[in-house]
Amino acid sequence: MLAIAHSLERLLPGALVAFADRRLRQRMGARFGLLYAIGIGLSYGFLILLAAGGDDDRAARALIVRELGTATWVVAGLIGLSLAADWKRLDDGDGVLGLLRLRGLPAESLELARCYAAARRIAVLVLLPTLLGCAVAGARIRSLGSAGELVALALAAAVYAHLVGAGASALALVARLLAPGSGRMLLLALVLLPHLARELWPSMPSVPAAVSWLLAAVGRAGGVGA
Repeated sequence: MLAIAHSLERLLPGALVAFADRRLRQRMGARFGLLYAIGIGLSYGFLILLAAGGDDDRAARALIVRELGTATWVVAGLIGLSLAADWKRLDDGDGVLGLLRLRGLPAESLELARCYAAARRIAVLVLLPTLLGCAVAGARIRSLGSAGELVALALAAAVYAHLVGAGASALALVARLLAPGSGRMLLLALVLLPHLARELWPSMPSVPAAVSWLLAAVGRAGGVGA
């Protein structure tokens, strides 16, 4: 995953990615995503601090996994919806393509730069609250075994956050390209409808089921769950 990110960085001019990220940050969903990430980090940090003072270190690690899941749905959801907006209309209204040409930036790479910027932002904002929780739990660790499991949990969370960032941004981009004026509605449908269909067809793949599976894998890496 990191190798793919480095390859994209070489293909895309840094100025274009920064430009796409700046425009994405101006969207209301991305702003709320940042605020919620801060709130999740602080609220779960307090709960983890209380749990880490108990007799079972697994309680704190279980809270970290739950924190990771909360950040996934709130942060990735809000930024994904922002990415699925009608960016062609927004870019045309703001004269973005002309501005890029004046700056000598490849306008044809704007979509890929925007998708990459969103994936990076989602990964960072999903991971940082989790790392804060790991730091809080680590400050009250009781054994080397628990410390090792906490490190494994943090590493697994880092891989998970990058997967979520890449998956959410790619799904949002597909939804917008398939339905340029209704990308957000299609994105919600792609996430929710297959999961609702699991009531009739339990083997139906869905985004919530995939997220649950990945979170369970992160938990197992950190010694939480079966």
